[in-house]
Amino acid sequence: MAEYSAVHITIGGAIPAELVPQLCEVISQERLALENEGSLFEPSSAEELLAARQLVAGQLVLQLSDDEVSYGEFPELEAFLVLYKIPFDRRTEASYSYPPYCVFYRPASGAQDWRSTNDGSLLVEAGPLWDLIDALHREGSTLRAPDLVQRLQQVLPARPSPLPALEIGQPAASVAGL
Repeated sequence: MAEYSAVHITIGGAIPAELVPQLCEVISQERLALENEGSLFEPSSAEELLAARQLVAGQLVLQLSDDEVSYGEFPELEAFLVLYKIPFDRRTEASYSYPPYCVFYRPASGAQDWRSTNDGSLLVEAGPLWDLIDALHREGSTLRAPDLVQRLQQVLPARPSPLPALEIGQPAASVAGL
């Protein structure tokens, strides 16, 4: 039996105009809304996609959601976005058997999965940080800031790059360079 979770996906990046009809179809098939418990968003044009963008972290991006998603992901939409190298962030809330988590897909680095809270705050394991604190106490105050930063980078996963604004009309060749 499937597990169901509330899921939110944010799409950015340059989308070639020739992909717009396919993207609109995939979004419609996934039965997504622009807001929680909102009406279905069934775009049919670049203009509708662009009009639906919302300002998030200084970028105009497309935010979509569904309150009951099987296994907490959008398989067809995500496969389409990865195939055409379109960056996205997905936040999956907790279900009965699964904790909340986030996925950040960037064409240059692939997908990163992070444990999170239901509101999307990312979580990291405390053990490696505690080990670093113990090492700092042993070495005293002789550790310089650049050395501390280097050690932190060794124990923390790489920070996902910001999601770029959603734009339409770029030639397909420019998408590969994201």
